[in-house]
Amino acid sequence: MQYLEQVDSLLHIINACRSGDWEGYLAALENIIKYFFAHDLYARLMPVHLAQMNALEQDDPVTWEALKVGEFVVAKSEVPFTYLFTDQTLEQKIKGLKRHGGMVGLSQDETGLDRLVTTTPHLARIVKQYLNSFPKESSSSQRNEAHYVSQGDFVFVKDQE
Repeated sequence: MQYLEQVDSLLHIINACRSGDWEGYLAALENIIKYFFAHDLYARLMPVHLAQMNALEQDDPVTWEALKVGEFVVAKSEVPFTYLFTDQTLEQKIKGLKRHGGMVGLSQDETGLDRLVTTTPHLARIVKQYLNSFPKESSSSQRNEAHYVSQGDFVFVKDQE
């Protein structure tokens, strides 16, 4: 029965990702977090992540609204229910770059090196446009930085003096 609950929790988090449902993602993450402690060495960071993401609603409403409309996932096509998490999308792109004629062995392939030199300025321009599409400052970027202290399986916020 516990196995079915774990599978159900995973399906909820996949559903939230694929549909771009931010609040569903947070709810699914809160439900699945208990399994992290049994299986994941980084489990102590997940409550911090969840708390920070939930605090965005008050601390940075602009970012919260952007995430709520699905800007935490990447749409690779117009087909519904095909969104991917950004890290998963990056891994797929990196894998594509490492294929034959890609980034691996680049210095040995003159045409591949020419392609890289030709496309790099265009890629830099695209990345700059992407970065400039975000607000320069928000209330969360001006908040006091908390210092987290790890002790065993627990994470504490250290008082600032």
